[in-house]
Amino acid sequence: MVRAGSFVFHSGFWLNLHHALYARAASGDQEVTDARRIENDAEPLGPEARAEWGKALDLYRSTYATRDLLFDDELGAIKLALAARENDSSIVLDGSAPVARALTAVAPSYAERAWPKHDEMNRVWVDAVSPLIEKHGKALTSRLTDLFHTEWPPGETRVDVCAITNWSGAYTSLGPVHIVIASGDARNQGPYALEIVIHETSHGMIRPIRDAIDAEYQRLGKEPSKSLWHALLFYTTGMAVREIFPDHQPYADREKLWKGEWEKYRTALAGPWQRHLDGTDSYQTALRALVAAVAT
Repeated sequence: MVRAGSFVFHSGFWLNLHHALYARAASGDQEVTDARRIENDAEPLGPEARAEWGKALDLYRSTYATRDLLFDDELGAIKLALAARENDSSIVLDGSAPVARALTAVAPSYAERAWPKHDEMNRVWVDAVSPLIEKHGKALTSRLTDLFHTEWPPGETRVDVCAITNWSGAYTSLGPVHIVIASGDARNQGPYALEIVIHETSHGMIRPIRDAIDAEYQRLGKEPSKSLWHALLFYTTGMAVREIFPDHQPYADREKLWKGEWEKYRTALAGPWQRHLDGTDSYQTALRALVAAVAT
């Protein structure tokens, strides 16, 4: 466990194993990163251990690979339970006994073959992002609190670092804010590690903005957008980090997220909402102008 600013970083054995199995099952036969090659890590083992890996992956492929780590209730409960057990010697998962049996069966070989590498990746990543948070975390927190006109999530924020997570490289559940982030994901390195941590935490303060956006759509007699709030979150956190690192290309720009409907969002955000970031327009004025630009 490592503390940096208001964040507490964990590298837990069971949660890493769970995500490694999920990611490998979800990848099918596609080429995957070294962090996902748990079958190769198990290859030198005897036939009994390889059979256990096969059964565990079959369970994840047939039951969980097509389900969302964030929005599926059972996977959410599994995540919380495994995070709580962290590096315990054994686990019990209420309502998910097959997962507990599968994880327990492959745990010895994972501990021997893959966990040392995964844990080292996590610790190196935490060591790299912690100084950035210590140096810039308070400024970013203050900046986003002002821009979003709402409070930063209270208390400490738990961040579970895993070698691999899901397709997005990070996800966050609320009540309280609980972040899971991939240390082995190339998108989450350098200043982007800082941006992703801040972005994910900001999910805990976006509800009032979502409500305000919906209210503006209703005032205009339009059907509310389901994703403008998320585009606004990407844009704002990326620009806030760029205010600290002038050469920083915001995550959403670098990853070319501004496609389809989001292309229109990007144009509107760079106008009305950017004027709010520049201090020209008030929060309410900018939000109304943003929604009007997108809705029409």
